[in-house]
Amino acid sequence: MVNYMNWVRTSGHGQSLVAYNDWVFGPDPVNRTPGNRPLFVHGTIGKADVRKESPIINTNDLIIVHVIGTNYTIDDPDPVARGSSINNDTSIRNACRHSAQTEDQLVSVKFKKKSDPGWTDLNAGVEEVSMTPVNFYADPGNTYLNDWDIPMPSGQHRGAWSSKLLLMKIPQEGDFELRSKGTSVGGYEQNTEFKIHVKKR
Repeated sequence: MVNYMNWVRTSGHGQSLVAYNDWVFGPDPVNRTPGNRPLFVHGTIGKADVRKESPIINTNDLIIVHVIGTNYTIDDPDPVARGSSINNDTSIRNACRHSAQTEDQLVSVKFKKKSDPGWTDLNAGVEEVSMTPVNFYADPGNTYLNDWDIPMPSGQHRGAWSSKLLLMKIPQEGDFELRSKGTSVGGYEQNTEFKIHVKKR
């Protein structure tokens, strides 16, 4: 049986989190075609539902699994200085650090080829990563942002993510399954079940 941990990437997490930020706030955060950008795997924001997708990708396309994470922006409630709002880059960083240390928890990332008898645990490949605060634009055509537990207003923002990411590339053709789960405060969860068809590049 293949050691799937060998398919997990050990670098590039910071750059991948920036790419995730651009994707999730962009005009089209769901549809993709093989080879033109990474496959982003994450749960339904603000809901305990399981996001189930069946994407088609090419061999060695980058897969970015956003297991769990929190985005903080200027004017958000400050989780560190209770009763205050986030008002600068330092308070964004402090909020991200607080979330990573006390709120967002990895539960599991599992992977298998469809024909495998069991799952491989990929938890050891998950990395905790925080962004440097950046200016970004939440596209008004992105109706998906209305589904967040606290809806994200469209327009310009300054903020950052604190996230738990797993990066991998699948070098073989075939049908694979990937499941991830993360939890946070207040019963918040992100759950995924992806059935990934990989074709030769």
